[in-house]
Amino acid sequence: MKQLILTHKKAGLCLLVLSCLTLAPYSLQAKKKHKKEVCDEKERCCPLGNKEWLDLRLCTKVLNVLSNDTNARLAGFRVIPPDPIIAAGPKQVIALTNVSITIFNKSNDSKTLNRVYTAASGNFFQFATNLVVGDPWIVYNEFLDRFFISAFTRTSTTTEFYFAVSKNATPESNNDFHHYRYVVQGEFNDFPKIAADCEVMYLTTNSRNFGNFFVRSQRIDAFDARALAEGPSKNNIQNDPNLFLFFEKINNYPSRPTNGNIQFLFPLQPRPSKCRGAIDQVIFIESRLTNPNTPGFFTGDTVRIHAYLDAINIPFRISTDVDIPPFTGAGPLFAVPQRPPLINPFNQPLRPIEVFLGAFYSGVTSKNSIWASHNIFSAGNPSQIPARWYEIDVKFANFNLVASLKQSGTTDDGSTSSQIWPSINVDKEDNMALQFTLVGPQQYPVIAYTGRHACDPQGTVRVPFQKTVGGDLYYQLVSGSQPTRNRYGDYSGLAIDPCDHKTFWLFNEYPVPVVPTPTFAFGSDWSTFIGSFQINKCGISCNAPQVEIPPLTLTLTTGDIELSKFAEDESPTSYPVTLPSQESIEDQITVQNVQEEALEQVEDQEDLEDLSISEPVVASTDEVIQDVEDIDVDGQEEAQEEAIEQPEVIDGQEDSITSEEITATADNADDNQEEGSWFSWLLGS
Repeated sequence: MKQLILTHKKAGLCLLVLSCLTLAPYSLQAKKKHKKEVCDEKERCCPLGNKEWLDLRLCTKVLNVLSNDTNARLAGFRVIPPDPIIAAGPKQVIALTNVSITIFNKSNDSKTLNRVYTAASGNFFQFATNLVVGDPWIVYNEFLDRFFISAFTRTSTTTEFYFAVSKNATPESNNDFHHYRYVVQGEFNDFPKIAADCEVMYLTTNSRNFGNFFVRSQRIDAFDARALAEGPSKNNIQNDPNLFLFFEKINNYPSRPTNGNIQFLFPLQPRPSKCRGAIDQVIFIESRLTNPNTPGFFTGDTVRIHAYLDAINIPFRISTDVDIPPFTGAGPLFAVPQRPPLINPFNQPLRPIEVFLGAFYSGVTSKNSIWASHNIFSAGNPSQIPARWYEIDVKFANFNLVASLKQSGTTDDGSTSSQIWPSINVDKEDNMALQFTLVGPQQYPVIAYTGRHACDPQGTVRVPFQKTVGGDLYYQLVSGSQPTRNRYGDYSGLAIDPCDHKTFWLFNEYPVPVVPTPTFAFGSDWSTFIGSFQINKCGISCNAPQVEIPPLTLTLTTGDIELSKFAEDESPTSYPVTLPSQESIEDQITVQNVQEEALEQVEDQEDLEDLSISEPVVASTDEVIQDVEDIDVDGQEEAQEEAIEQPEVIDGQEDSITSEEITATADNADDNQEEGSWFSWLLGS
């Protein structure tokens, strides 16, 4: 197995997927059967239209999935911030917040599990003591078909991590998980995140010393993923060599860095791919931020990429730096303005929403690229905080890591609103989705999202943004321990559905009204929302034909288009459409008939012989789409009932700004605030 991994890296072949499936608790044949049984159900998403330039409609809308009321009811207390995160499996999506979990069935919108983490009332984590447990994270490991979940708490001298790994791909209750407890002595390890491939589950944290809370290092802990998936549950796995593999600290500072360096490490969840050179192991992205002169502010122009070779036997970390467009931020906390409240009966001071800048809190690996996002200052408006996103090409060459920036952009749409706590993901066709909280001086917090088609100009996303829920209520909820901070986030979730690798599942918080009290002075608390959507571009792909509608034969000439749709009796019907003459249009492009059985063979890595494109299209597909979109599948021209606005694209390649241009104020990142960056700001129920 180890030799397979190294051979795979050197040859760039997708061998690891097959080896993982063979070594999993079920055979490859059983895996294929399982996939058909689970994923060949009816589409969970709404039907795709072919009339919008970029289809970003919500398919699923579920309000009040988990809320602070849930915590008050189940745990007996309220928590800020919620830290919403989500993962999608074959039949369920699992959503977590501080301090609750729910399993949501995609087929009927029902919940099969609604629990808290603590021992207050039917705790989810088996080995959790009577402590508050939070900072949840979850991934769906497609190599092993298992959900991996983590959360943590701390005592006066230890940090305790709790892991839950599902026993199958479709867990419905707490009994469907193996549970583990992992203890680190003498360190406070904050901001935990996990990712898992075929062999290893990695845990990344910011490591601090108790009593001196600045970040001394970034820590990576590694565990045997297949052993965790096989079980059984176990306490104190730090003493089990069959489960715990190793840990490593990077950027180890003996004291607070004099230049204010701030590093955050994030593990990127991979997924299986059939493409040559695809990355099938966990990659790490690290923000490299420096504070040159101005207290509380930093700049950045590089990220560092890490990976391990042979992590099971003799782990060896390889790293490389990637240049990115320079940016400026405030570290680590910044206050984002929001629209003033309608009521303030207790005359409390207004607190802007808090966000972390520079640190990565979302990212994935797809094929041979990694995608990641974080918040930065806007180049033109320092009080506006856009989301910055990246696509970075990564490959292994002679046991070295080679990486380069392919594209990057921001969500800066020229308005005064910020797009905070972004999460990012991509589908199987490299269409990117990005979701965030939209908030600003004229905007109450609202969950919003956008996307880009793989054919779009590089570094751009679509505007206007798609709004979901929220946007009608001022949000302010502060705790007695830290009354000057108005926390939101600390992150959000955006998962890809493993059944089709096309459906995105978003999970985020939004303000909900409550009766005003001194604690809820502005009449707001938080709840959460689940939504799903797909990115569709009129059924036409820039690289290969898509079989989302019955197969089409397109005949393009310099004068007109003939569109033939084959009915069930295979008798063609043609519809002429006028197209302006262009010398650049090729004489003909034929998309041959593709049957569902051919797609099934692709899923099983068999040959696809019936799929081909005779010639490339040089003509602008934009004009073709606009002329063809009025034709329905029955051959009748229909009038558009309403004009569909073409979403614009915005270019995210911005310049950095200097500290003199920064007029907004940032909260000081002193020791007390760093200690308070933990989630446990408890409110009375």
